[in-house]
Amino acid sequence: MAGKMFKINRLWLLLGITLLLAAGCGKTPTSPEPPPPPPGTAPPIVTFLGKLFFHDLGPGNLRDIFMADLYLVPKKTAASSDLRVKIRFPGANRERPSLRAGISRLREVEVDGRAKDRAVVNLTANLDAVDLTQYGFILKNLENLTEPESDDSAVDVNSANWIVYVKDPDGPDIDPYNTQIVYLNLDNRIRHQLTPINGEYDGHNADPQWKSDRVVSWVNNSKIVEVDLDDPDNVDSVLPDWHWPQYDPVYSPDGTRLAFNTWVRGKKNSYIKYLETKTYAPCLPQEYLKPYTDDNPTWVFSNDKIVGHIFMPKKGRIYTRNLESGAFAIITDGEHDFRYVTPLQIWGAIYFIFADFENPARPKLWVSNETGTDLRKLNQHGNEAVYVLLGLPIPQDEQDLERVASLYALRFND
Repeated sequence: MAGKMFKINRLWLLLGITLLLAAGCGKTPTSPEPPPPPPGTAPPIVTFLGKLFFHDLGPGNLRDIFMADLYLVPKKTAASSDLRVKIRFPGANRERPSLRAGISRLREVEVDGRAKDRAVVNLTANLDAVDLTQYGFILKNLENLTEPESDDSAVDVNSANWIVYVKDPDGPDIDPYNTQIVYLNLDNRIRHQLTPINGEYDGHNADPQWKSDRVVSWVNNSKIVEVDLDDPDNVDSVLPDWHWPQYDPVYSPDGTRLAFNTWVRGKKNSYIKYLETKTYAPCLPQEYLKPYTDDNPTWVFSNDKIVGHIFMPKKGRIYTRNLESGAFAIITDGEHDFRYVTPLQIWGAIYFIFADFENPARPKLWVSNETGTDLRKLNQHGNEAVYVLLGLPIPQDEQDLERVASLYALRFND
């Protein structure tokens, strides 16, 4: 459960920290309107942006990996055969897309009104300022890349036009823990089964990602491993001296650190491994290692800070840890039960969104700045961009606020 929750939120986080929201989350209930797109920057009638990858149900009711060409078009010009796509951007009315050339991992997109999670887009063209009230996204040339007899999911793509994904040859209903890692060259469509390697690394394989264009990292039977495709017979354990299960791996944006969760003698903690020095640092100081840990997702949301939540001992707190100085801070009070934190960058500053479970039947969403000095409930006015970036419906009344908070919390318990 924690692994799935972490992956979903990690994908949305990586998109969120690259976006500068067009509508803010300040202390006041209203924020300045974003500037209109500058004149003379409208794109051509049809603009090819790049490739979109996602998994969806295919033949035999099993998941397959799909690839399609992503275009930007005026909203009224899409052909009936085109698939309309909704990519969530911050902002309410006038939106300025912030995706740039390169690879972005998206928590969710909509294709013809149906949500697809763990999507990846590889853009070959920059998106300049565009008025998205006039333009939308469509897909052309949808293609199934994987075999119909297996269940395929969790795709990632690199800049060399290769994908890596999880293959379940039995299907999830028969043996969900018999999974393999496969990579595919999109130029020649040749598939390479990465696991097992030399008769090893079979069993449960999950969460593949490109550490670089030639190095694949994944989790094999609760152990984080990686392999260089130039030397595929030699698999390295990312944590060779670690004797406890490892899961939820994520690399820092600069590629120098790895965050992961683990259980140590029945107590859960998150750790950072410094890849150059091969040293470790716990995210939680020893005095906070209590049996009451719940799920404490921890992300590298910048190159120098991490964020998560813990029980102390029975009420949740939000904490931060500075990776440069080692400074540890609890930024929420002990009067509420705060859980499930997601960091967002808003107007150049880091804010944390989390749920208050003081009354589990009526959860609330809260927001705080990095220091905890601006701690308050989210409301339905002036915070629209936050809900949009989180992929949540914008609340229209007080009852909606509780419904949206419940939707947010369900993602961590799926």
